[in-house]
Amino acid sequence: MSKKEKHNHKKWDDYAKASGTTYFPEQILLKHSRQKILDIGCGLGEHLSLLGKRKLKVGIEISPHRIKIATKLHKHDATLFEVGNAYRLAYADHAFDTVIMIDVIEHLENPEEALKEIKRVLEPGGTLILQTPNYPVKRVYDFGMRLMGKRKSLSDDPTHIAKFNCFKLKRMLGKHFAIIDIIPRNLLLERKEMNSKLRRFKLFSRLIAQKNIWICRKNDAVNNS
Repeated sequence: MSKKEKHNHKKWDDYAKASGTTYFPEQILLKHSRQKILDIGCGLGEHLSLLGKRKLKVGIEISPHRIKIATKLHKHDATLFEVGNAYRLAYADHAFDTVIMIDVIEHLENPEEALKEIKRVLEPGGTLILQTPNYPVKRVYDFGMRLMGKRKSLSDDPTHIAKFNCFKLKRMLGKHFAIIDIIPRNLLLERKEMNSKLRRFKLFSRLIAQKNIWICRKNDAVNNS
């Protein structure tokens, strides 16, 4: 772990508490998650809790404090919470059929190293569900939120180290996975009819998305043309 990523745990806990839980569409989790699930950067376990009973649910976080809270919150949910990081996953090859990584990859200085580890622990045909902000559109969104009075500052998130646009992330993911779908999210329009209309224009909607959700599959014969 690099110096940039060696966040003091108390500082990281304070940041996570202030930013809250990242909302993620429940229907997408339910559609693409299978039976043996690893959530990298699981927070307090909210996303895993949406999945109900599965064969195996594991959540990892760098913060011992948050893992302790998650364990207490979900003590009746048969979910295993452990301290860990994305670069050195303490699990056997092919241990999971689903890996969830929601708004995590942007905090990593070496995201490709994490993707290699994810590929290792996924079984053949396994699924990666990933979400990350889409730069520089994310900054336009920040400006809009500031104008609406929902942000106190125009400063970008200081913990965002890896800033991806749609094309850059597609190239990186495509080295390791088959990309099944890219689902755009425009949070200001998410519950409005306009957003569904924008999605008809797939490439355009992905380019202007504030965030994109990537559904990927482990496949030795990767082809993303």
